[in-house]
Amino acid sequence: MADLRTFLVECEAAELAVRDLYLALAKRFADAPRAGELFGRLAQEEENHARSFRMLQSLAAQAEGKATVRANLEAISNQARQALEGATRAVQRGHSLTLARATELVIRIEGSALEAQQTAFAEIADPGFRQILEGITAGDRSHGWLLEELRRYANEEAV
Repeated sequence: MADLRTFLVECEAAELAVRDLYLALAKRFADAPRAGELFGRLAQEEENHARSFRMLQSLAAQAEGKATVRANLEAISNQARQALEGATRAVQRGHSLTLARATELVIRIEGSALEAQQTAFAEIADPGFRQILEGITAGDRSHGWLLEELRRYANEEAV
């Protein structure tokens, strides 16, 4: 069992790591302006997610004792962390990373991260806090639209 504040600190760190990946991809694909713009917008959304988790940390401190996460956070987030590390290595190697491959990597990372977060959110003992966290991810439709736009653009560029 982990305390909720620790979980939120880990969520914030994960969002910032994904933001850094998007910034690196924006730089890597600067010669494809639309891709650079989309990666930049995704990076900004990750920054906003991190800010949300940072604000929630003070609420978690106030809910001390009744706000716990019953799940093993390490097991839940391992798959998402591995996907992120793999993509980061691919960007660092860079020379053979196509826009289409980078797009598929980030879509996989986003899917793994969302699954990990939703699994962890379901394990939060405090129902009010669980509802707040679920609202953060549920209200993030623009993120999905940006990823789909990136996929369409990458497919057009590959032709």
